[in-house]
Amino acid sequence: MAGPVAAGEEQWPHGLVLDGELVVWDVKAGRMSFEALQRRAAARARGARAALGARWPAYFPAFDVLQQEGEELLQRPYQDGVTSWSSCLPTML
Repeated sequence: MAGPVAAGEEQWPHGLVLDGELVVWDVKAGRMSFEALQRRAAARARGARAALGARWPAYFPAFDVLQQEGEELLQRPYQDGVTSWSSCLPTML
């Protein structure tokens, strides 16, 4: 395992389940691009994924913690502040 998956396994607590969205930022357009995300996902040619990844970096903004340390948090009120977001470091894919 390499890259962001391995980094997440090293840095995040075991059993952490995040809810978020994979997005690609198009620097030239100055906005998120679903088309660029699709192109990255569909790339099959040797070296294409790396080239497209450099051109259109992907990010995973997490907006909710669904489970932490084996405890499911879905039924707890959002305002309880049930988790420490310090465990959710920014990740670029």
